[in-house]
Amino acid sequence: MQRPPRVFVEDGIYHVYNRVTRGERVFAEDQEAKLLLDAMRKARDRDGLIVLAWCIMGNHYHLAVRCGPVPLWRTMASIHTRVGKGYNARYRFYGPFWQGRYRAKLTDRNFLFSTSNVPHLPTRDLGPGTIDSRPFPST
Repeated sequence: MQRPPRVFVEDGIYHVYNRVTRGERVFAEDQEAKLLLDAMRKARDRDGLIVLAWCIMGNHYHLAVRCGPVPLWRTMASIHTRVGKGYNARYRFYGPFWQGRYRAKLTDRNFLFSTSNVPHLPTRDLGPGTIDSRPFPST
């Protein structure tokens, strides 16, 4: 049975997230987290995506994004392909890097502001709109 098509709303705000296969803590290494951020920056610049907030944890990430004219699936496919193939090539692994398809929930600004300011979450969140403005922190 086919999966239902993803809902895409231009200028929509989405909560996007995905996890690494087997729960490995790949992004606990600063270099791997930086490569994920680099892939996100390139896709953002190419596709007109606006990153409102982001968070990278040891084995998964969360993004709050506003979509431009390019469908979100195309942007996320390029990020996942670049990161997954790069990691597998560097470490000579085979098979899927990501646990499955990314999840994306169409949401609104109220959701964004209610979840991005939770102080007890162990995150690498640098706040809204800061994907380029500060260096990536060490753990």
